[in-house]
Amino acid sequence: MAQQKNIDVFIGAKIRSRRIMLGISQAKLAERLGVTFQQIQKYESGANSLNSVRIYGFCEVLQISVEQLFNGFSKTTAIEDKGLKINASERESLEIMKSFNKIKNPVIRKRIADFIRSVEST
Repeated sequence: MAQQKNIDVFIGAKIRSRRIMLGISQAKLAERLGVTFQQIQKYESGANSLNSVRIYGFCEVLQISVEQLFNGFSKTTAIEDKGLKINASERESLEIMKSFNKIKNPVIRKRIADFIRSVEST
């Protein structure tokens, strides 16, 4: 049972991160999935489990594959009890990713990626 809870929390956190990265509100996601925003909150917190049909729906709306949703989870994955709050640096990272994904020019994208790699160890 603890393993299932870890999966629920892990998947909920991935859904929340992807939703924020795409700039979709809980209400808009709920509308597109045909559920209430309270249900979205429960899914994102891991309080409610997701069945396969619901997982597929999330993947469609969030433009992510099922494999990507589960990527990084293993039986040894430890989920800290952080209440799934996104701290300032995580939110900043998501905002940067969101903005980076909007850059259409491949030369500029590469320059930015190169710059980030050059300063990551400083």
